[in-house]
Amino acid sequence: MDFVLDTNCAIEIVFNQKKADSLNRYFESRGRVYVPDLFFPEFGNVLWKMFSFGNVPIGEISDATKHVDSLYDEIISTKSIWVEAMYTAIETNLSVYDASYLFIAQINDCALMTLDKKLASTASKFGITVLI
Repeated sequence: MDFVLDTNCAIEIVFNQKKADSLNRYFESRGRVYVPDLFFPEFGNVLWKMFSFGNVPIGEISDATKHVDSLYDEIISTKSIWVEAMYTAIETNLSVYDASYLFIAQINDCALMTLDKKLASTASKFGITVLI
């Protein structure tokens, strides 16, 4: 199954947190996994917070930067979708960041893997399968 991977799920998987096992099962028979290019600054920001405020050692942060590259197949440029994502955000009251994930799922006719309840609810209303 093809899907768009949200940053919160990548963190859950990379750090083997409580939902990692249920999320990992989708990778066993995965098709293409898409991420927007904004995924990387978001991922990096979470790593910075985990190091700065969560006492996660720098070695684990470094390992996470390597592991994350095994989770996706294609990076979607937000330059090519930002206008549509903005209109999606206006229509849905999501942030443009979250609407980018939603819009990528729409244009690729694929599922969305997210732990964000508002994004998941909105995706479901658009007929997008949500993987959690």
